[in-house]
Amino acid sequence: DLRALPEPGDVARPADGVTDKEVLVGQSGIVSGPLGTTIKTMLTGVNAAFAGVNASGGVAGRSIRLVSLDDELVPAKAVANYKRLLETERVFALTACVGSGTTAAAAEVLHAHDAVMVGGYAVTDSARDKAAGSAFFVRATAQRECEALVRHLMTVNMERVAVAHLDNPGGQEAQRLVDAELAKSKLK
Repeated sequence: DLRALPEPGDVARPADGVTDKEVLVGQSGIVSGPLGTTIKTMLTGVNAAFAGVNASGGVAGRSIRLVSLDDELVPAKAVANYKRLLETERVFALTACVGSGTTAAAAEVLHAHDAVMVGGYAVTDSARDKAAGSAFFVRATAQRECEALVRHLMTVNMERVAVAHLDNPGGQEAQRLVDAELAKSKLK
């Protein structure tokens, strides 16, 4: 809880990523290539939110700064990034990390470092399960999103649906969830 941070100058063991002047937050995700455009837009929002907090005096007088690393949506690169963010950069927490395969692969790093990641993006339910206890999500689960999607399609009298997805474990899991919901509702 950032509100519980000691005031600058108070005698206390410093938390990783926290100095008298700054709170350092890390992020790993795909920011290059065609898929990176969406994540760059999201990071613009994260940085705008941090700028707003900083303009209002920060958190307990500390500014918040984001360190973002490109993992190209490659699990091994995400693991290396999480380790760098936690061991070298020594971030206080992680936010807005991206992808199912990358989050699942890096879950062990989060657990081993007793680290917290908040607000992951495009993370399937199986990856959420692996990161449980260390990762906290603000979006509904993929299962709930699929249920809501199919319910909506039924309200607009859709009879046939096509689904495009990434050909990776996250995309394949999403496809299975959509297929299961479509089958329950008798849509094709």
